[in-house]
Amino acid sequence: MPRLFTAVDIPEILTPVVAELEAQLPSTHLKLVRADIAHITLKFMGEVLEEELPHIIQALSGVHMGRFEATLKGVGAFPSAKKARVVWMGCEGEFAPLFEGIENALFSVGVEREKRQFHAHLTLARVKRLTGEDAALLESLIESHESTHFGEFEVNEFVLVQSTLTPEGPIYEELEHFPLEG
Repeated sequence: MPRLFTAVDIPEILTPVVAELEAQLPSTHLKLVRADIAHITLKFMGEVLEEELPHIIQALSGVHMGRFEATLKGVGAFPSAKKARVVWMGCEGEFAPLFEGIENALFSVGVEREKRQFHAHLTLARVKRLTGEDAALLESLIESHESTHFGEFEVNEFVLVQSTLTPEGPIYEELEHFPLEG
């Protein structure tokens, strides 16, 4: 069964910015997301039946929205800097309406709605466990980059991605691109 999500890719020109920020994170007890596969997840579906894939693609083809400008700004953590489980870079732009369009389209073909509130972000790292000096370093980094502007780009499409989990990290295959109206 394919494991699917929809996402917005960041342009290659911003990959070094993500990598540079990740290099500042404490190195122990964090699992960094490779900068070259960093993206903004819109809707995670998880495993779906293979026969549902054409219906999902057709539903996503019906999402109509115009292109928009996005900004990578700020650094934070879920649920908080003190209890970080995920470290992220913030994303500003019309991501919420895009998420809503995707959510409604997928609900029409039987994909459950997200229970958590949508928060546009680019995951930098997952935290296994942080203590002492590393926790203080992470809190300081988040505080110092709370409103740092990392770059801008135009969002002109979203993608349907299949994720295959491996011990070396996830392998992403972009199954379909959905252009936004220009």
